[in-house]
Amino acid sequence: MTKKVFTGGFTTDVDFGTVIMEVKAVDKDVGVNSVVNYFIISEVRQTLTEGLDTLSSESFVINRISGEISLNFDPQKDMKGYFEFDVLANDTDGLADSATVFIYLLRDDQRVRFILRLTPQELREKLDKFRDVLANITGATVNIDSYKIHENRDGSVDQKNRSSLRGRVGNYTLSVKAEDGGRPQLSSTANIHICVTDVNDHNPMFVKPPSNITIRIPENATIGSTVVEVMATDEDWGVNAVVRYKLRQLPNNHWRSFAINEVTGVITVAKQLDREAQRVHELRVQAYDLGEPTSLSTDLDLTILVANVDDFEPEFTQDVFQVVFTENTLPEIEKYKLLPTIDKDDYDLIDPAVGFKSIPCYHIVGGDGGHLFRLNTFTHELTTTQSLDREFKDNYTLIVQATNDCFKIPPNITHFDNKDNSLLQVLIGVRDVNDNSPKMTKKVFTGGFTTDVDFGTVIMEVKAVDKDVGVNSVVNYFIISEVRQTLTEGLDTLSSESFVINRISGEISLNFDPQKDMKGYFEFDVLANDTDGLADSATVFIYLLRDDQRVRFILRLTPQELREKLDKFRDVLANITGATVNIDSYKIHENRDGSVDQKKTDLYLHFVNRDDNSILEVNDVLSLIDKNLEYLDELYKEFNVLVTEPTQSLEYFLEWEDQLKACLLGTTAFLALLLILVICLCLNQKSRYERQLKAATVPVFGSESQLTRCNVPNTNQHASEGSNPMWMTGYDNRWYDKDEEQISNRSSGDNSLDENAIASHSPDDSLDGSAGRESGGSASTTTNDKQALCRGLAVGRVTPQNITLPNSNVNSITISHNNKNNNNHINIVKKLAPKPPQKPMNTTAVGTKQLMSASS
Repeated sequence: MTKKVFTGGFTTDVDFGTVIMEVKAVDKDVGVNSVVNYFIISEVRQTLTEGLDTLSSESFVINRISGEISLNFDPQKDMKGYFEFDVLANDTDGLADSATVFIYLLRDDQRVRFILRLTPQELREKLDKFRDVLANITGATVNIDSYKIHENRDGSVDQKNRSSLRGRVGNYTLSVKAEDGGRPQLSSTANIHICVTDVNDHNPMFVKPPSNITIRIPENATIGSTVVEVMATDEDWGVNAVVRYKLRQLPNNHWRSFAINEVTGVITVAKQLDREAQRVHELRVQAYDLGEPTSLSTDLDLTILVANVDDFEPEFTQDVFQVVFTENTLPEIEKYKLLPTIDKDDYDLIDPAVGFKSIPCYHIVGGDGGHLFRLNTFTHELTTTQSLDREFKDNYTLIVQATNDCFKIPPNITHFDNKDNSLLQVLIGVRDVNDNSPKMTKKVFTGGFTTDVDFGTVIMEVKAVDKDVGVNSVVNYFIISEVRQTLTEGLDTLSSESFVINRISGEISLNFDPQKDMKGYFEFDVLANDTDGLADSATVFIYLLRDDQRVRFILRLTPQELREKLDKFRDVLANITGATVNIDSYKIHENRDGSVDQKKTDLYLHFVNRDDNSILEVNDVLSLIDKNLEYLDELYKEFNVLVTEPTQSLEYFLEWEDQLKACLLGTTAFLALLLILVICLCLNQKSRYERQLKAATVPVFGSESQLTRCNVPNTNQHASEGSNPMWMTGYDNRWYDKDEEQISNRSSGDNSLDENAIASHSPDDSLDGSAGRESGGSASTTTNDKQALCRGLAVGRVTPQNITLPNSNVNSITISHNNKNNNNHINIVKKLAPKPPQKPMNTTAVGTKQLMSASS
């Protein structure tokens, strides 16, 4: 409350319903939070009263919005006393304050009248100050009963102007109404005609040129040639605004060479100019009005430069100049001064010491915005003639030409020539202001989802467009209403925030986990606003779908091609079918065998009945499409629609337990195969090593008692492979290879080399060895003693390099060993069995094999 105690009063001659006073409370909040309502919260208490016994308890009523307190009864002449009650002021959230009100019943002789030389409007603005100061000085509570226009003793009233009449010259009509206080109230109206005359209080002001300038004219200018035209305006009215011109007669007498038209302001050459005698002329032009009783005037100084005939034109130092104006700005508020020029005639060529800077004139000679911009010829300031709208056009181009002839407008040109240095291309940009609110692309957005989607899945997107640019075009999205559920089942446990919206992108996401038994659709409102609070809203419908409620369209388009014109396909389909069409998803087409076709796209849609907002069944949708097929023919051809069919579940998704079982079965099968492979490898290796071990442990020369492996050199069981002669594979026994097949045929069935060697040994075998002696001596010895053979072998190791193979008709094998000191020769003679007459080839083969056994 502005005060804790409010006081007022009224006399008995006022009527029922008269406003007695006003209480006031101030809330520092803004918007809806600052709205204050007023209430009388106590009974009306009467004090020192007379004649008020018949009044009801509601003697006064208060306006809930304005706080004005009005009379709720008809006052009588015999009533006296005052009233007291309490008033409450609260806002929309219940925050409140209270005050006490005193209202007094007055007699006319209890009031004081102040006559002030102020209009009622002027008094209203500072009435509180007058009352408060008066109360502080007198120490009493001052109540304002009323104020009105002063009435003279003769019944006339003084009416004064409320504000200054400066600049308001003209005729006015004032309507005055006079009314009395009787019952019924009578009144009369009269029109008063007022004429406001002008006072000469404005000096003429030069507008062309607006300030002192320098003008160049050629020295061969003829008498009567125009030098410059000056113009001045006067803001007065009538004769006070009439302007005349004259040249001031300065002591330099330069004014004698020129003349001026006192009405038009055109200055001309009055006599022939002589550049050698006078190069610079200084003039002063006076503009004066015809006002009474005193004429007002203004002076303008001009400098006239007499130039050579072959004068150079001014040149710009660059081709392009850029400026930026703000849209929606009033004309001539923003001004930009264009680039200055350079002129080769700025300095006198005859006398370089005499320098003189001239100011050229600028003219707009081309471009696309000449009617929107104004260029001051002399000051070179560019401004607008009307407000610009960036949304209509955000840039303009002007072509400006600089010239020394300020009174001859150059012809317009269509193209800028960068070779002409007197031309300047002005690029004008329009700065954006936030004067456009975001606009939703649609007033109703629809979407849908099935119960197999996850928490947080993006369902749909709302979109608003702001024609502004930059930060002014940034749009934020909000859900501004509760989510309303319709025709729903299984949604009782959902919170009020079933959906959330991305503040930046406008994407609406799921904020709960859908269940299989859920049905229905949702409705809520979305707001889009920009940085300055300009906003627009739309309604969103989101439907809970079953898989069999969607229609699949197979199109011969890639997803990228479909994305560019998806809205058109949906809108045309909706217009023809008369249903709301929502896009669920689209993806690359998948064939029945699981392969994908990159050139086809599967588009999934569902259709909504616009009358009751229910989902249309697939069969109804297909019937609707069939009925309108002739209208959809062009659309189907444009989008290459191949198939329109109900959506079928093409994929079988395993549950988590099934996936685990499948994984375990696969792992078990893999381990079983691996085990079988390892067993096979082990058996193969075992067979291989058993054969090698058997060959290594069989005695070569008969029984173990006669000759052990330890008695034969290089046959130790720990020797490396190749040390035992039976492992020797370094030589190629060609003569044995020829009869290998025959030997195999004669074998008893055992293919072991060692067993064949043992089986072929007989008592008839004999050995014949010989050893060479040193220095040419030689001896040969034939023996069948195995110990002698061992001694012979001890001399040196038998290798493939020192074995001499005999011919087929030779019955002995010579094994020789050479070293540095001696030569040893061992002759082994093998008696071969007699050749059977019927099979000579086999006998030879057997003998050969026996020789191999002996050599071993």
